[in-house]
Amino acid sequence: MKNHTIKTIHINEDFVALDSRALDSKKRITLGTIWFDKTVRPIKSFQVYQNKDGDILLRPEVSIPAREAWVYENPKVFASLRKGIQEAAAGKGKVVNNLNGFLSKL
Repeated sequence: MKNHTIKTIHINEDFVALDSRALDSKKRITLGTIWFDKTVRPIKSFQVYQNKDGDILLRPEVSIPAREAWVYENPKVFASLRKGIQEAAAGKGKVVNNLNGFLSKL
């Protein structure tokens, strides 16, 4: 287990029972392909949470290149990026044929 500061987070989400798994002889549990067949992201690790009742939540994590981490560390930039993605998904974006020309006007 990683040695880091333990902080409390509040999670208000619905959970769906996927399966029941037994511990192996080394007290490990495997997820198999139950969940992994439903995701397209390259999951390499999980953040592990436990509540006061002993329930455990595994939150999938993906790694990002260090040079891109600043986007996630800056709430203003991240919010702007997220807004742009939502606008593009809603069809509010424009196609730019000449990127250099577009950028020079900013």
